[in-house]
Amino acid sequence: MTITATFSNGHTDTYKGSRDVKAAWMLIEIETGKVIKSGHSMTAASAEKTAKSWIPVAASLPTGWKDFRKSLTGANYAIGEGYKSIREMEKDYKKMNAEKAKQYKVEVVAL
Repeated sequence: MTITATFSNGHTDTYKGSRDVKAAWMLIEIETGKVIKSGHSMTAASAEKTAKSWIPVAASLPTGWKDFRKSLTGANYAIGEGYKSIREMEKDYKKMNAEKAKQYKVEVVAL
């Protein structure tokens, strides 16, 4: 099955798979208008979630952070980065990533 989605900026994305896709998504960098990534999903909700997952992050926590944050090494890492605690570091990273996300726009088109 071939399905082509056309977005508001004229960008098209063609799906050539066999799933019964119901939505197409696109991630755009607002300042330049550059299309970062586009694709198709089974629902509009999953399309939006997938598009947002492609937003580049400003700051990322180390791999295995959930286990790492419970350890003394995690506390020392946060202190070494100039934070008073791991929680303060996580809050700051979330804030930086939220600011970075404002530079991108997600568009979802129903098929």
